[in-house]
Amino acid sequence: MELYANNPSRREMAAKIHAWSDPLFELPAVSVILLSGLWMLSRVEHVSALLWLKIALGGGAILINYWCYSFVFRRARDSASDEQRIHWTRCIAWTGLAIPPAIAAFMIGKFLL
Repeated sequence: MELYANNPSRREMAAKIHAWSDPLFELPAVSVILLSGLWMLSRVEHVSALLWLKIALGGGAILINYWCYSFVFRRARDSASDEQRIHWTRCIAWTGLAIPPAIAAFMIGKFLL
């Protein structure tokens, strides 16, 4: 959606869609991942170094995702001008850096633990 936002009207549409999709889908999904991870961690007797790495990667990705929500909501609230919308869109784009650690955490859990 953010990649599609390359002109003023598309940025406005992306801001509206993203402001609706985050609380309906992304926020609950990430919260379930966080809570289920904490629940599974509470059931582990010994935490290996590899599990600590998975926790760090996944936890970092979750924190960045929650940080992204603040940008999404600010963009929806404060975007009176396209310059403001561009600013928040760039901030949101930087949070895409959470994708590689999230994939790494998933791969560690799927194939190594």
